[in-house]
Amino acid sequence: LDPRTKEKRTLDQFSFSSTKWREETGRALDEFIRFCEREYGDHIVGYHLAAGAAGEWSYSWTPALSDYSDAQLAAFRRWLRELYGGDREALRRAWKDAQADFETARIPLDRTRGNGEPSLLDPARERRIIDYLAFHSETVAEAILHFARVCKATLRDMGRRKVCGV
Repeated sequence: LDPRTKEKRTLDQFSFSSTKWREETGRALDEFIRFCEREYGDHIVGYHLAAGAAGEWSYSWTPALSDYSDAQLAAFRRWLRELYGGDREALRRAWKDAQADFETARIPLDRTRGNGEPSLLDPARERRIIDYLAFHSETVAEAILHFARVCKATLRDMGRRKVCGV
């Protein structure tokens, strides 16, 4: 359920932070490429990797919230700890929140922008949202790199050199 609207969401079927999702999907990708190469390899120039809504590496293009899963939350907290060097006081200063803590940090529910709201975030007031969005961007990039490595390793194992992109 969306924690803000309480609506049932069907797009959040995975988390870009989930190691289980990456491992299982990586195995499926390996099997898919092996099948394609055996059956149609001479006719394939490369592989376009896609995930998420419309295959565009996002959860949704709607203003609804997405991925507030346990995997995403745990990964965000680890990322924050690394970003701030484990310095709780630095996190509190950056977020302007005397209660901020690596163990209790939450995924911001106010991270989306509605019509008429500025699209640029103010670092002096919205650092926690900026931090989350930076984390999420890095997480998606890491997922892309993971699947590109799987693709390239499978092709290399089969003695093939082909394009792999997103």
